[in-house]
Amino acid sequence: MKAAIQALKESAGFEELTGFLSKKTGAAKVTGCLAGQKANLAAALCGGRSMLVVSENELKAKELYEDLRLYEKDVFYYPARDVLFYQADIAGNEVTRQRLQVIEALAEQKKVIAV
Repeated sequence: MKAAIQALKESAGFEELTGFLSKKTGAAKVTGCLAGQKANLAAALCGGRSMLVVSENELKAKELYEDLRLYEKDVFYYPARDVLFYQADIAGNEVTRQRLQVIEALAEQKKVIAV
């Protein structure tokens, strides 16, 4: 895993992206990555700071979460809101617990990747 991240860090595009991120605060949109490269890129960009990764749907977010766990131990999944059962607490407090865990980790500025 470290070899893949090191090869990515040596590319010109990665240096440009990290230069932009070091100068600016806010969001950066990266396009053109293959599905298998997203976790590698996110792990390389994290570099000791917190990161929030937004995915297009819940299934892809769960896949990315599982892939990122190979690179980092402090990875959290922020569950999506279930429109049908939002008012009814059928699943218990598990979803709420997961959401609060992500918010707490980001607030404490731990090295965390939240998907």
